[in-house]
Amino acid sequence: MKKRILISFLLALILVLSCVMTASAYSGPELLVDEAGLLNETDSAYIRDYLGEITDRYGMTVSIVIKNGIDGEMGDVVKQIYGDMGYGEDGVMLFIDMEQMYYWNLTSGSFTDYLNDERSGQLDNAIISNFSDNPYNAFREYSRLIERFLAEGPADNSTTAAIGDTGSTDNLTGVPLLVDDANLLTEEQFSYLNYLLEEVSKKHNATVAIVTKNGITGTVESYTDDYYDYNGYGVGTNHDGCMFLIDMNSRRFHISTTGNGIQALTDYGMQEMDDEMTPYLRNGQYYEAFRIFVSKADDYYTQYENGTPYDNPFYRPDSESPSLERDGAPGVGAGVLSGVIGFLASLIGVGGMKSKLKSVRYQPAANSYVRDNSMDMVISEDNFLYSNVTQTRRETESRGGGGGSSVHVGSSGTSHGGHSGSF
Repeated sequence: MKKRILISFLLALILVLSCVMTASAYSGPELLVDEAGLLNETDSAYIRDYLGEITDRYGMTVSIVIKNGIDGEMGDVVKQIYGDMGYGEDGVMLFIDMEQMYYWNLTSGSFTDYLNDERSGQLDNAIISNFSDNPYNAFREYSRLIERFLAEGPADNSTTAAIGDTGSTDNLTGVPLLVDDANLLTEEQFSYLNYLLEEVSKKHNATVAIVTKNGITGTVESYTDDYYDYNGYGVGTNHDGCMFLIDMNSRRFHISTTGNGIQALTDYGMQEMDDEMTPYLRNGQYYEAFRIFVSKADDYYTQYENGTPYDNPFYRPDSESPSLERDGAPGVGAGVLSGVIGFLASLIGVGGMKSKLKSVRYQPAANSYVRDNSMDMVISEDNFLYSNVTQTRRETESRGGGGGSSVHVGSSGTSHGGHSGSF
């Protein structure tokens, strides 16, 4: 009899606890939206519950939204999604576009006080270092960091570089790595881009800089080289580094390389930079273009330091021409191999184009995506998901020829590599 009473009591207790737990569970807007199907049901349930626990505990919405492409300018669309989802005035949303392989971290209201450059860098690392291997690990680490930041309290922003401040560059050359004389960047974009330039420069012990101008004298190549040389840029006796300079009057730009930057940023690599940046420059998306430059420079320097500079895969520096001939005589094998490579490349190219038919279209009137009198929101981060992953460039008919870097001498007598383009 006593045993039955005890069992009944335990069952009743379990029922009461279940009701209490259910009543206290998060019941607001969906915090995990995975339209790309990156997570299985078990992993989705864990991340969803974790986000709900953090949201309930700290009273700030913490969410993750994954899409397979968007229509419109990224920043405005992300803000629109945040509002449409009904997320709180105070919160943070990690947004990922799988089509562009881009992610944004949007903060709203008082949550902006919880991020500074250091914490933003930790979020970057959690996402980029884990995403390619296991998105679940990336989202879990991201959520854990957000929870820790909220538990520790508002961030100490004393280390955040002010507009125009050179920040930690004193350890290298003491010159500003970001000069926006053309006023192309918002205050927030300037601050975060400056931070990234400092980090990449310190990482590779070389100058990586960006300069914008509203008019220059002479050619864009000579002006960039002279700006680099006569303003004290470059690390060490060889003045190692690179600079991207854009002139809005002529709508031309130049990438100048010096010292080990000449070997790290090959002609082939800089042409790839041009190919990827130019569409953004033409659309007036200067911040996005500058982010590509920083990401590519970081990647190229990393490959150079690993002993394999990013260059034309068919270039053979020990031969007179980048051909597939052996022993001075072309054979049937070389022709067959060339044909096979061409066939496979065409398949890969067509497949890649099919997978990206729905592209992100730039909207001149992108503000139409933002509702009037909406809450104050800030895009605190936006990054390429694979910014640190080695990439293999697809071959195109116009990109034949050799490899390495072309070199010329500036007016100061310093040797430079470089590449110019227009938009």
